[in-house]
Amino acid sequence: MINVAADVGDAAYEADGFFPGTIWSVQPAHSTYGFSGVPTNGMTVANAAWRNFNRLTGRTSSQQTDSYGTFVINGSGASALSIARSNKGGVEILPSQVSAAINTGGFFYAPDPVKQYVLDNSSNGSNTADHEFCMLMWFVGVRANTAIARADEIQIGGVLNNSGNSMTVISANGNAVQQGIYSNLPDKGLYRYPSAFPIGSYAMAMASGRSWITKPTIGNFTICAGFGNPPSRANAVWQNASPGGVFYRADLIDLTVSGLDLNDTGLLQVLSTANIDYEQVRIAQRRALDFAFGSRGKFTGDNIPVAAASFP
Repeated sequence: MINVAADVGDAAYEADGFFPGTIWSVQPAHSTYGFSGVPTNGMTVANAAWRNFNRLTGRTSSQQTDSYGTFVINGSGASALSIARSNKGGVEILPSQVSAAINTGGFFYAPDPVKQYVLDNSSNGSNTADHEFCMLMWFVGVRANTAIARADEIQIGGVLNNSGNSMTVISANGNAVQQGIYSNLPDKGLYRYPSAFPIGSYAMAMASGRSWITKPTIGNFTICAGFGNPPSRANAVWQNASPGGVFYRADLIDLTVSGLDLNDTGLLQVLSTANIDYEQVRIAQRRALDFAFGSRGKFTGDNIPVAAASFP
């Protein structure tokens, strides 16, 4: 047997989908499913986990692009939003905190077939029928959100009901978020990790959920990841308050299909501060993240193209 150092690399830690239940994975620096240059408004962005998604939905390889998404820019302008590419392939999305509009931002969006899959496997609070979905983001924080009364509602990713309570929300505030109000199951909450928004260092943020208070139609919910204010949830309160960061990866995982669904019944009540045990998911993803930014990873020593101080 040959002992291999943890930072040498392993196919398992660089796999397109990582978990069998991953149905959407955006990776701008992916060698096959990434893209070069600064993303433009409305451009198609490949789903690196398209094989997983096709297996789950019965699609053939000829339908690969059915699961591809888009990059959407809103409220932009020379002084409102900076989008740049890092040396190692990250996409920096930096909204202004001086001259942004209420919907300024850049977000990667999942397509309708992926959204339909989520709708088909979720309802309004059934403990037995609903699948557990988890959204994860890899990024380096460049600027945190400003201190406003509703800072915990600024969203950088998730499965969002455009006009109601969402299934999962990754918030950009500085605390882990437990928002039981987003679910009609008393044992469900929404979490954002780590507990502080990182500035200048890599991090993983995640949230999970399995039900809606009001189940939306396919045209009234959004699956997205990025920085700024997603247009579906634009709010004047958040204007000139959004954070920015260098985006590297976002995965939407059907944990129930992957075998990593969480036995969380009764573990969390709405007013409780206790956390659901996410270690099954977090440890594996953290290993991949640490390798990617480690001494031999693809993002080692990556730069921040535009400093927050140079783009107020």
